[in-house]
Amino acid sequence: MSKFEELTTKWENLIDELEEAELEVEVIESEGPASPEEILEAEKKLNMKLPPSYKDFILNVSKRLHFAWYLPEEDMELVPEELGEIYQGEIHIDFDVLEDLTHFADDWYEDGVDHGVHWRNKIAFAHASNGDLYTFDGSNEREEKPVYYLEHEGEDAQFLAESFIDYLERITELFVVGTELWHFEAFLDETGINTKSANAEKWKKWFTTYIEENS
Repeated sequence: MSKFEELTTKWENLIDELEEAELEVEVIESEGPASPEEILEAEKKLNMKLPPSYKDFILNVSKRLHFAWYLPEEDMELVPEELGEIYQGEIHIDFDVLEDLTHFADDWYEDGVDHGVHWRNKIAFAHASNGDLYTFDGSNEREEKPVYYLEHEGEDAQFLAESFIDYLERITELFVVGTELWHFEAFLDETGINTKSANAEKWKKWFTTYIEENS
């Protein structure tokens, strides 16, 4: 079984558990895989090779995939305060979102100051529900590109994971919490999304118990 088959199985199992616990769930919606010709066209447009794990997903799993879950409003206050305001989880991947964001950085360059430096050479591959962006760092020389989160009204870039597959594996371990930054901010450190941090362990224990008690 490939890593992506393992992930999709975990997502399907998670959805079953969430529905049994009577959470609001948007079940997996997906399109078929992209064609090799579509990949080549995208790489030509971006003037770069797409990261191998991302390309593998788009070619063999789906060019667009989405699902989400939501805590009931009356249960949101039950989440431990130190974990922030977590009330939803979401996976959203869309091949049509691919875009080199450098042109925004060029627009913001003024009087010798590169105000958009964090947007330069970033390749958007997904949107958060509030319009923020998940991106690859196209300036990195490795085949697998690090994943960064860009706030659409901010200048900073938040490192999330070493690669696309690494991002999916990390966020899946946290029950796909997200997609907005503040949903998973409590789990971030210099290593990105830290699934082994004290807050992450507390979240996993709390959410597992919550699901069991409501099933």
